[in-house]
Amino acid sequence: MSLTDNQPLHFIHRHVIVPVLSRIIKKPLKKSSFTLMEIMSVVVITALLSGLGMASFTNMKEKAANREAESILQLIQMAERAYVMEHGNYYPSSGTIDNSTTANAGSINTNLKLSISPVPISNWTILLDSSTAGSEFAKATRTTTGGKSRFWQINFSAASSSTPACNNGGGGYCN
Repeated sequence: MSLTDNQPLHFIHRHVIVPVLSRIIKKPLKKSSFTLMEIMSVVVITALLSGLGMASFTNMKEKAANREAESILQLIQMAERAYVMEHGNYYPSSGTIDNSTTANAGSINTNLKLSISPVPISNWTILLDSSTAGSEFAKATRTTTGGKSRFWQINFSAASSSTPACNNGGGGYCN
């Protein structure tokens, strides 16, 4: 079929425009949405990643709390040594004292020239024990929200130059 001078528009209309328009009109538009499988895959992957992140965050938080206990106990050890040089005995002079109340924490801070927070503020319950001569020690105890407990202990008698040691009681964090 050849085109004459008066037929080109008719030919283009009939053989090009009409077929293209008919295809467009007859063919439904494809929706661009996510399938249920794609959405579920994203949810599962997000849950796995957040679970791994939370476990790592909890471990790092507990390691930081352990470092806090070690630091507090080492400060108490040095403060006790200074207290012995001034007063000739450890603080308290006999028995035990802890930071369970603001008054007790204030007494520890005043006598040892420290700044230890009381229990509601602090992560640790600090106990100073000088009830047995020659085995004076300080203990930091903590129970997490998950019920796991542990304590760190350091001897501050003049004969010993110990570092804090952790006891997790069979389930706490001692890293």
